[in-house]
Amino acid sequence: MITIIYAPNVNSGGGLNLILALTKAPLKMCFLDIRIRKELEPLINSKQVFWIKKGIFFRIFSEIILKKIVTSEDKVLILHNVPPLFKLRGRAILFFQNTLILDKDVWPKFNFYARLKFIVSNIFLRIFCKNIDEVDVQSFYSKRLISNHFKHCQINIRPLVYQIQRKENQVESYYLCVANHLPHKNIQLLFFAWQILVGWGLNASLQVTVSREEMESFIAFDKQSSELKNIHYLGEISHENCLEKINNSKALIVTSFTESFCLPLYEAKVMSKDIIAPELDYVRDFIDPTETFSPHSPLSLARAIARHNNFSYPQVETLGLDDFLDKH
Repeated sequence: MITIIYAPNVNSGGGLNLILALTKAPLKMCFLDIRIRKELEPLINSKQVFWIKKGIFFRIFSEIILKKIVTSEDKVLILHNVPPLFKLRGRAILFFQNTLILDKDVWPKFNFYARLKFIVSNIFLRIFCKNIDEVDVQSFYSKRLISNHFKHCQINIRPLVYQIQRKENQVESYYLCVANHLPHKNIQLLFFAWQILVGWGLNASLQVTVSREEMESFIAFDKQSSELKNIHYLGEISHENCLEKINNSKALIVTSFTESFCLPLYEAKVMSKDIIAPELDYVRDFIDPTETFSPHSPLSLARAIARHNNFSYPQVETLGLDDFLDKH
């Protein structure tokens, strides 16, 4: 059984939800990011916690403390995607959940600073992989990416999820995309696809969990763009509100280039919702989508949504030789 959790720099998203679930277990020690202290402290006041401040010095100091307290009987679950600096006396298990570190195809979509972080993390994986005894990943896709780094140890596919309380839904007419503004989420594809749908005369409603300002970081809005009133920018919403939105949506749309798990896919699957997703490995690892599209083509996404609405979109008509000559 896991006795110690080491999770510096895990303070949001799926990683935070994972910590919330894991801290319910009887643990000897937790090493957690101080930025989530206010949220977590009321829930874990019965456990011993070492709060880690942001910064390389505090990270190194926390690893020294970790090395000192781990015994041969301990199992340490490491949640921040890179191995520890030191070989631990106990069993070190890396729960790897950030495919951006390894999927070099998406690196050009990020700024220089982010790409540098990916490169450093990648090098760190290669140098310190010997300090890991076991690796847990959440999909076949993640296992394929990480297998070149950890040839010496066992790699397990163990997607960790939580129980979802299914509720009766009141299906509304909107499509939903649960994403943030990071480049690999590919949210700009939604905007351009919706422009195409409006041009075809299909009035589909979209709700997306980014703000208009975040969308503008990808797209320069012009007058025509501003008139897309059927796109509703929700901004960041709570997880509970997100589940309610998925449950009541017409379908979930996922646009990401890469994901280690993609929690909304799992949640939509449990709720028996229609899912429109890119034809990519990480998607097929978990579900068979209702409709698929190319993540590089707004037209492909628009066609997938049109098919989902039983809407006939324009297609090229072929010509016989006589018809071709008549056209000239």
